[in-house]
Amino acid sequence: MTVNLAETIQFLNQYDCLKEKKILDASEKGQIIKALQQVKGASDYQLFGILADDYEQAITALKDYATAFEHPVPESPEKLDGPIYLKYNPGTKLCYCDTYKGEHRGVLVSFQSDFDDGVNEMFGHFPVDLYQ
Repeated sequence: MTVNLAETIQFLNQYDCLKEKKILDASEKGQIIKALQQVKGASDYQLFGILADDYEQAITALKDYATAFEHPVPESPEKLDGPIYLKYNPGTKLCYCDTYKGEHRGVLVSFQSDFDDGVNEMFGHFPVDLYQ
């Protein structure tokens, strides 16, 4: 079954930071992964923001998402204790990590395009363990 890009974007928009977190089964995770890949194909580059309970969880999510999006896995930033925010820009290969006091957890993926007719949207929060 072929799904057009507008339907895929509508599907991904249900995962926003204002909605209640829900547990995803394997089928729904698969649908999200497929949708993310479709939007990736319609954008020029992506940025990742990871909100995690701890450093190890954030680094695992970073490696999983970078690999799934066919980006180089960056060197791990300096280890921090407690909940953290990690931002990765594969284009510049910059990876930033800081402590985080907020309640949200998950991965935000920002799709960017060099042209106006491309995808320029952010989606998430997706599970940190989406690719596990």
